[in-house]
Amino acid sequence: MSLTCAHLDALLAAGATAEQLVALVKADMIERELIIAEKREKDAARQRKSRERHAESRDVTVTACDIVDSPAPLTPPLKVSPDPFKRTPPISPHPVRRGTRLPDDFKVPGEWIEWAMNKRDWTRQDAKDEADCFARYWQAKPGREAVKLDWFKTWQNWASNSRRTSSSDPPVWDGIA
Repeated sequence: MSLTCAHLDALLAAGATAEQLVALVKADMIERELIIAEKREKDAARQRKSRERHAESRDVTVTACDIVDSPAPLTPPLKVSPDPFKRTPPISPHPVRRGTRLPDDFKVPGEWIEWAMNKRDWTRQDAKDEADCFARYWQAKPGREAVKLDWFKTWQNWASNSRRTSSSDPPVWDGIA
């Protein structure tokens, strides 16, 4: 029951004593405190369940497939904040692998040339010419699209998607005169 001023006025008009009114107000206050305590308990239980679900989603078992062959060094740990309420991001147990841009002095390795020659049936000169195009393109490309994690795979895609034909093949007529 929620006691209002109208209830108290009606009780006074009906002749209730001061002791009765005080007892009624105290009972109403106790009832409200119990309702608030129940609500807090429910909220705390809901929060505990949410934290347990969140903690379960973080429990991950690392398998051999997850381990990188040549891991980058771990980043240094963040300093602990003197403010206990300020959250600092957790340190990942897995090293962060970051992509790189193709260096300006990059020369396509011989294994890459051999791969392209075998895959596309190019001559060595065709593969070298395509490698020069590859290097010029990625060195000149601005922005984050020019940052790659695995440059050999990027070369494989480039060579596989190239429209270059072997110089020993006859030229393809594409209908343009």
